[in-house]
Amino acid sequence: MVQLRKLDSFFRESQRMYGPPAIGVTRRAMKDFTFSNGVTVPEGHFVSAAPYATHYDSRFYPNPEEFQAFRFSDMREKEGEGLKHQAVMITEEWINFGGGRHACPGRFFAVNEVKGMLAYIILNYDVKLADGQPRPENVWFGHANLANKKAHVLFRKRKERPEASSFLD
Repeated sequence: MVQLRKLDSFFRESQRMYGPPAIGVTRRAMKDFTFSNGVTVPEGHFVSAAPYATHYDSRFYPNPEEFQAFRFSDMREKEGEGLKHQAVMITEEWINFGGGRHACPGRFFAVNEVKGMLAYIILNYDVKLADGQPRPENVWFGHANLANKKAHVLFRKRKERPEASSFLD
């Protein structure tokens, strides 16, 4: 699973573009808390991060409106960046799994499960949207960013499987 860098990148880019809610990582202040810039959150009040705005910020992602399947695998090729841009990693600009000591502990299991399922589908099925249509826009429900339920995806079992090694480069 660790060698599936391009699949990992595809998953992370899909999450970046099509998965983040408008607000997330909501926390309640258990006591008055003052940030380093002087802003105070009173006890009992809530604060949230803005994953959608962060993941579409051109300071963090060049051409953020463009889907680039291998954006993160390309970033991992740079010196010292090999681990930072994995789907399971959390940074200030990647907050789908939360952050700090309260980051999602199940993200390692979840990402490996999704990568395993995607790898199986890629190796065994041809997949396309019905009628050759482009990917339908997501639907917003409150602050949630949801996949369009009206989309029709077609799967066809392959007669021959491609070589698995071709996905590891």
